[in-house]
Amino acid sequence: MWPNVTLQVLPFSVGAYRGGPFPFKVYRFPEPSEMQVVLLENHVSHTYLEDPSDIGFYADVFNHLRATALGELESKTLIEGIIAEASAERDRG
Repeated sequence: MWPNVTLQVLPFSVGAYRGGPFPFKVYRFPEPSEMQVVLLENHVSHTYLEDPSDIGFYADVFNHLRATALGELESKTLIEGIIAEASAERDRG
């Protein structure tokens, strides 16, 4: 994997979660700007949010998602199990 990437699975068993199914990205730029931007995308447009209260809201949503999701090791184990199960089914069929 990449050292700057963390993969976590948010299982269906969690049910409804804060933020819902609405994709967003939080961009943080390094010094000297230290600027932060939230990008909201849909099928026909995109919106950049720069207001600190908007950024704070989406940062909270992101932190909630991270806390609710499986940890890195649990996520990796789950993904490997699904891959193994799919391979076994493919070999049987």
